[in-house]
Amino acid sequence: MRRLLFLLFCFPIWLGAQVSFTAADLPRAGDTVYLAIDGSFPDFFAAATGPGLTWDFSGLYPSDLARNVYLRPAETPFADTFPEANLALRIDFDAAAYSFFQQDSSQITILGVTANIPELGGEQLIKFKDPQRVLDLPLILGDILVDTTRIEAEVQEPTTGADLLFKSEQYSQTITDASGDLILPGGTFSAFRQKVATERIDSLFVLVFGTPVFLEREVSMDTSYLWVSAEARGVILNKDPDGNWLYYAPELANLKVPLAGFDRTVSTDSTVQFMDTSEGMPFSWSWNFGDGNTSTERNPVHEYDSIGVYEVCLTVANSAGRDSLCQRLTLRTTSVENTARAQYWQVFPNPTDDWIIFRYLGLAAERYQLEVFNSIGQCITQRFFYESTQLNTQNWTADVYIYRISQDGRLLRAGRFLKK
Repeated sequence: MRRLLFLLFCFPIWLGAQVSFTAADLPRAGDTVYLAIDGSFPDFFAAATGPGLTWDFSGLYPSDLARNVYLRPAETPFADTFPEANLALRIDFDAAAYSFFQQDSSQITILGVTANIPELGGEQLIKFKDPQRVLDLPLILGDILVDTTRIEAEVQEPTTGADLLFKSEQYSQTITDASGDLILPGGTFSAFRQKVATERIDSLFVLVFGTPVFLEREVSMDTSYLWVSAEARGVILNKDPDGNWLYYAPELANLKVPLAGFDRTVSTDSTVQFMDTSEGMPFSWSWNFGDGNTSTERNPVHEYDSIGVYEVCLTVANSAGRDSLCQRLTLRTTSVENTARAQYWQVFPNPTDDWIIFRYLGLAAERYQLEVFNSIGQCITQRFFYESTQLNTQNWTADVYIYRISQDGRLLRAGRFLKK
């Protein structure tokens, strides 16, 4: 529910408050915008401001999908509640939700939202106490928008049946502090970046014969960054309170059921590196290693306790469907010596900024092979080395990388490191 409320309360307001360029770039009835959700991409630390910047978010990978459809208010079930609205937004995520606003060539006003919230007893209407003016057009670099939003909504607590009154006041300052090229998995887009400082006060009252009696209050303060673009009809990239990145993903408009596939590298000490090779953009992975152990990682490393034959199964899924594949894995030998040698490896620093070093502390002067993959399974670099080697990661995308160290086809060490 928390993410849905974020989309309802914040996305429509931010959409209006951060439309790029002019009124010609505003959404219209009939527009559909696909947003992908990435729950594992590292934090972004803003630095430079001004024009001509480049932001590289090409390492984003979807873990879910939300479809935003713009409609005429008459096409929604709640048109009578918002007669002054001239545009509605239906958010298809978990359960359909709506927001209503009024826009013209000079400004945008948010009127309210509806949502199916089971925790509060079902369908809820959240109408702003006063229509909120959120944008004067056109938007240009250096704009500052100061706004106060007030919301009141009567809801019923589903367990006790008590009538509650929810009040929220949000004070925000939005500064359009930079512009440039935003690199996403689906392409490169011209965008503005905005810095949003928000103070929010949420209060809850119980209604006793129609009189509100105070229950609790929560005050929160937050500073966040987001990007807007004409190509996305508004917000093209932002981060929700749960740490998930939401980004414009037109490449997912024709998403199909994924086709499961995987490869594996087996070392003589019964440690196996599994690599996902599935097609069709899966959002999730579920591994069954055949020995009672499972994993939801994309490219897991698993150590078996004994030799034998195991049936390894991978199930992949996205919002279009799921697919499974099983393969037989035969482990014939184990090697105590090789297990011990794996303990002699050092990989540091982790996380890394500019350099990462791979070093063997044992006495054997042998040649090893290093392979490094990004989070979507692409091989970034490979090389042969002897006692140690180091990689310059200064220009690498912030991501989680997988490394494999092998010798003559035998996996000696596998793991992950984070590039900040």
